[in-house]
Formats: sequence, C-alpha cells, structure tokens
Amino acid sequence: MRRIAAPTALMLATALLAGTVSPSSAAPTPSSQRIGDLVQQLVVEPRIGDVALSPDGAHLALQMAQGDKTIIVVLRRADGSIAAHMGFGEDTHVVDPVWVSPHVVLARLLKRFDKYEAPMPTGILYRLDLREGEAAALNSQVSGLLRGTDARGVGAELLDGLAKDDDHVLLHLQAFEGLAPIPEVHRSELSTGRVTRVARSPVANAGFVTDADGQVRIAQGSPGNDIYETWYRESDSAEWTLLHRAERDGEAWYALGFSADGQRILFQRQQASGPSRLEWRGIADGQWQAAWSHPVFDPGVVHRTGDGTPIGVRPVGGDRTSVFFDNADEVAAVHRALASLLAGKAVDVGPASGPEAIRLITSSSDRDPGTFHLWNPATKRLERIAALLDGVEASELAPSMPIQFKARDGLELHGFLTRPIGAAEGPVPMVLMPHGGPIGVRDEGLFDETVQLLAKAGYGVLQVNYRGSSGRGAAFLEAGRGQWGAAMQRDLEDAVAWANAEGHGSAGRWCAVGGSYGAYASMLALANDPAMFACGVGEVGLYDLTTWEESADVGRYRRAREAVGHSIGDVDRAAISPIRRVADIADPVLLHAGALDQRTPPSQTTAFAEALRAKGVAVDMKVYEGEGHGFYALDNRRDRATRLLTFLRRHLPAP
Repeated sequence: MRRIAAPTALMLATALLAGTVSPSSAAPTPSSQRIGDLVQQLVVEPRIGDVALSPDGAHLALQMAQGDKTIIVVLRRADGSIAAHMGFGEDTHVVDPVWVSPHVVLARLLKRFDKYEAPMPTGILYRLDLREGEAAALNSQVSGLLRGTDARGVGAELLDGLAKDDDHVLLHLQAFEGLAPIPEVHRSELSTGRVTRVARSPVANAGFVTDADGQVRIAQGSPGNDIYETWYRESDSAEWTLLHRAERDGEAWYALGFSADGQRILFQRQQASGPSRLEWRGIADGQWQAAWSHPVFDPGVVHRTGDGTPIGVRPVGGDRTSVFFDNADEVAAVHRALASLLAGKAVDVGPASGPEAIRLITSSSDRDPGTFHLWNPATKRLERIAALLDGVEASELAPSMPIQFKARDGLELHGFLTRPIGAAEGPVPMVLMPHGGPIGVRDEGLFDETVQLLAKAGYGVLQVNYRGSSGRGAAFLEAGRGQWGAAMQRDLEDAVAWANAEGHGSAGRWCAVGGSYGAYASMLALANDPAMFACGVGEVGLYDLTTWEESADVGRYRRAREAVGHSIGDVDRAAISPIRRVADIADPVLLHAGALDQRTPPSQTTAFAEALRAKGVAVDMKVYEGEGHGFYALDNRRDRATRLLTFLRRHLPAP
C-alpha cells in the first residue's frame, strides 16, 4: 500500500483555528437521565479504530484500544486466531497500521507527554514481522539520531510501501519544529532499518509524489507564505527542475500522482474563478487533458490503485458518489457493485488481496463515522468487520442534508442542515454551528458527534461553508481573507435568515455553538443580533484579537504571524474582537477551554468570562486540565457533552 505525502489545496490555506466542538456534569435537571443516555451512546472510544488487510489476504491488522494505550493485533482470517500483536507501555499508542509486504505491517507510535491528555506523534515507525513475532522500531527519534544518517531531531512517516518490493519502504523524513524544514526521502530496509537517501527536496515544507515504480519524481511545497512550487525530475538519479511556481494570485498546481505508464501527471489545478479541476499533463509535450471537473466543488478524495496510480475522485460536497476516469477499471466495477449495498455512503476500496481478490472496504456517511467490511467479488458478499460507532444504527441518527442559498451580495453559499429526529415539519429550536479555521476549512456533511447529539436531543443544526471555506476554489477561499467579523459573519447571519424563511427556525429560538474561530463567530452572532439568539457556546475560543498572538503559539513563528495577518487583514482588531462587544451581549453563555491550549490559550476564555460577568451576563465556564486545542480524554468529552446539552435544555428547551 502506498501513501503520498503531497500537499493539497488545504496546505496553502491558513487553517490556524480549526477547533472542533466535540462532545461533554452539571446540576441534575428533569432531563438529566435522558442526556446521560445520549452521551453514553454517542460519545465513545471506538474499540477498533482502524483495519488493514494483508496483500495475500491471509491476515487482518486491527488497531485496538486497550485501557490507556492502543495496540495493533494481527488476526488470521482463516480461523480468527491471533498471529501477533504490537503494543508497549502505558500512555503509548500504536496507530495507522499499513501492510508493506505479506508478512510486515508498519504503524506509527504516539505517546502521551507531560500533562497532556492527547498523545503526540513521536516520529517513530514500528514494524511487526509475522515471521519474527516481535515489534521493532524501524527508525529512532528518541535517541535524536536517525539510524544510518547524521540527521538529528528528525521524524519519519511512510511515503510509499513499494508494492513491487517486499523488502524496502520509502520514508519521508521531516525535521521537527525549530529545525530547517527541508524534507528528505530515504529507502529503508525493513529487516535492518538501514536507510539510503534517495531524495532531498529543493523546496522547504515539501511533500513528495512517487510513481508506480517507487521513483521519487515530484517535490512540492511552500518556501514562503503565498508561494507554492512544484519541482520535477525524471528519476531518482536525475536533477530537480522547477516545473511551476505560483505566488499569491497565481494558479497553483498540486500533483496527485502519475499515470500507470509514468508518462502523465495528474494535477489539481486552481482556476482564476470557480473550483479547481483535475487535469492530466503530458511529461514529454506539456499538453493538458481534462480528467474531471465540477461546476461548484473542488476534487475531494482521489481513489488509487495499490501502487498509487490515481483512477477516480469523490468531490467535495454532499454528493458521496465517486467518478472514475475509466469506467472499465476494476475498482470502478467494485464501486458499482456496492452502490446499493452501501447507498448514500462515501466508499473507499482497497487493493485486491490474495487468490480470491478480497478487498477491504471502508464506508462512512453523515450517520456513520466509519465501518470496515470485506468484499468477495466471487460471492458478491460484503462481510462487516467492525464499526467505529458500535451499537447505533444509522436509522437512529439524523441525516445532514446539503443546502444552498445566496448571501445578501449574491454569492452562492452551501452548507448542511440537520433536523432533529422525529420532528414534525415547521420551526424547531436551532443551533448555528460555525466551523473553525476560518480560512481553508469546511464542513463536509460527514458524521459529527456533536451534530448527532443535538439532533437526538431535539435540536436542528445549521452548518455553513461561509466565504473563505475550502472546497470551492481559490477565489472563494480568498474572498474570506480580511473578512473576520465582516462578510464571513454576514454569511452566517444570512444563513440564519434563510433557515427562518424556509420554516426551520424562528427568531429567539437559536443558539450559536462553535469551537476556536467558530467560538469567535458565535459570540459575534450574539452581539450582532441578541433578539435572534437565546444563548451561545464558545469552546477553545479566541475573543480578544489584540492580545491573542502575544500569548499563542502563532505569535512565536514568523510564517505563522504572517499567515494570521493575511487572514485577519489590515483592520482594527479591537473593533472586531468579541471582548469589546460584551455590552451588546445579553444572552447566557457557556465557555469551555483547554488548560494547555497553545493555539487559543485559556486566558482568552477567562478574560472574556470576566468581561461578560462584569456586564451582568450569565456565564458558565470550565477549563479542562490536560487538554489542548480540542478535547481528547473520554471523561472530558462526555463531561463537555453533558454540560452542553444541559445548558441548551435550560436556555433553549427542546421537545
């Protein structure tokens, strides 16, 4: 199996504040038992988090939660017995299993450090060889020295499993923060861990693209903000040449892979207006050939063969139907065969394994965070292996329906509307849930724990991809820059007006709930239209733009400061800071923060809470120890969900 570390359009965007409003005990209320049941049902730690099928079809590698750690267990498909396992001490997490030969599975090591609840990447890959039965580090960062090199402070990730070579893999080496970010690619021998450098990037902050033979032929990255370069070479022994350079207003190219014969490159090409397109570019003649385009949305997931050759695409947006460049392709045929069995789901098909050509199938949707199956093409049988959300049927959850409407200036906007389960037609209590970011992030209409909690509790949820969101092309993304508290905020107001006009909500029956930048936007919504909203919830938010950078991680690095400046624009930051608008906020507010959050430090939350209380606003606040910019520990997630639903029941009762 192959993984391509190739930057996408999102890597150009400054998604600095993409916090999540995730799920969360408060004083008992008449509905506390009901809330507790919902939280226990939907806020869970998956027993099985990932599945990988060996190339010979004989084994399954399962990523499994085991107390305070995560392990990899390899099962024999023939009888379900355990062939081997890989796991370490407490607070260690071995994740993302990938088979790189019929006998060897690789996985990344994460570890919990200091007081943080969430584990952090270590930059170490571990291999488990079934013939040996014991796990061993493929590389070492803990010692500060990558085996076989003089590179220090370097982490590795799998770039290419080399489908035609069972003895080696390609590793993408990246210096950790604070060191020169000039990545390299090394060929690593699986049995010994010895490495040989095969590529050094000609551009900083780069990703690489390999061809079907495992040759590293493209490096693409950003030497500075608003600059994106694509470099090309004929083979591992050739020199790099600059293929394309895009500056702020240029049309960037993002290489996604090579054709099967290695003579064409598939690019995602930005357009001056409208969404990006997929186009093949001939290497010899430089001629372009259309591969795929959509009138509204960018390409999303690119489907590939086992050696990484791109063969199809699933667009961004609510439609989860995949399109293939060649309908005769065998993967396209599998998708057609699964169309009725997995209707309405986003489907990913793994490579054919073993003599039976068994394939691992992963599916997901707005009502399913992920389910793993095995597909037998001979019997047309789909065997379910595991689901991330066990014990809850899709029919028990609410569909998130794609919507579109026009903003007051005529710009077409898209998003998702989720109505409460079992609700009759007409207005219902509504939650406006702005996504974080804000630039280069989007709501995708896939499973969202908080959305489903709210829908089960009787609330409708409105999610809006306001200008600046990704998925609609470079021009739509750029339209959000400099629009904090302005056009982006007006898009949210126009979405609420649309929902009311369509009969989904009504004035005074809304609550704004958001995380990170979404918390910022939610508090401005309360200030701008207090009559529309009954309450507001801000999580890991930023509320004072005048003090934010001096205390946050984004203020410590030049490129991050420049990116923030480009996102916010040359405006009066005090004027668009929620903390300066507390006099306009009358509705009760719930605030959550992470004690170790470096992106939006908890001081942002505590200062905002003090300012609100000074103006007589009812505030409920909690800072979670050990949490950063998001919430990881299951107990904390459940506590947050409970507090959120209890707060809503008190200030915006639902049937």
